Amino acid sequence: MNIINLVANLAQQYWLDALIILFVIGLLIVLWRFGKKDFVKVAIKIFVAKAEKAYGSKTGQLKLAAVWADIYDRLPLIVRLAFTKEELQGYIEEAVDWLRKKLAINGDYLLSYTDEKALETINK
Repeated sequence: MNIINLVANLAQQYWLDALIILFVIGLLIVLWRFGKKDFVKVAIKIFVAKAEKAYGSKTGQLKLAAVWADIYDRLPLIVRLAFTKEELQGYIEEAVDWLRKKLAINGDYLLSYTDEKALETINK
């Protein structure tokens, strides 16, 4: 009971400080989010391409599950706090469209990043 009273007293005395701290944390998350949007999109493109290589065609649900697993395993927790699930799903759909275009150009062959850059310099 003493702990509950202590927490209640602290909350009463420092509620404004706690509110300011929460506001600053929220502001930092929003600023981080806008600065890392491109990073998250590129990471998701990599996860989508990796899933395509691993599971091949006609395995959409399996690939989607693999991409979500990579998002939760490889990206920091702040990504899940700063981006909604709907936003991440939208980024996955953008990455899938990007991959479809790449596969339409290259056939069913996924080029590595190094191979793509080499082809770009040759084609210039």
